Amino acid sequence: MTETIMKKIENRIRILPKGTVIIPSDFAKLGNDNAIRQGIYKLTQRGMLISLGNGMYKKANFNELLQKEVPVDPNQLAKAYARKKNWIIFPSKNLALNVLGLSTQVPNTYTYKSNGTNAEVQIANNRIVFEKVMPKNMAKNQISNIVIEAINYLGKETITNEDLRTIKNHLSVKELNNLKSDSQRSTIWIKELIQEMEQL
Repeated sequence: MTETIMKKIENRIRILPKGTVIIPSDFAKLGNDNAIRQGIYKLTQRGMLISLGNGMYKKANFNELLQKEVPVDPNQLAKAYARKKNWIIFPSKNLALNVLGLSTQVPNTYTYKSNGTNAEVQIANNRIVFEKVMPKNMAKNQISNIVIEAINYLGKETITNEDLRTIKNHLSVKELNNLKSDSQRSTIWIKELIQEMEQL
């Protein structure tokens, strides 16, 4: 590994927000795999990075006031794991409700839909579950996937107009238009609710 490659990795990491989760392949364009791994290892030794296991690392995020390291964001872990596997993912179940402001409850398990395989991983004390969904059932736009998942999770008989208003308020005009288009693959009752939501 040349010092130049390590310096390039270090410079990239310096501009990232504290707590950012990275994987070696994020730096693939900077050099060969061995050089990148050596660079990450040295930055871990220096305390700039913290190893999380599973080939993931976090940019150190020490809270001076509390005098302790800030826990890693589970969503960042899931995204890094998905990058590692080359998967497309989106929040599912309670996590989808959180994203849209429909729930403030912090889930014990972070669940995502994925075009990869079914998987359950434990990383840095976080349980993350990936549930396989057929690519043909995934919408083109990420936010559409989240909205459709949230509506489906709440259920036809229990979702309220207030829920629909909350969802609508989280969407831009463009996102709402994309949702109408993306929902054409959904079940009839979900398409109808999305049409109703537009009128609220």
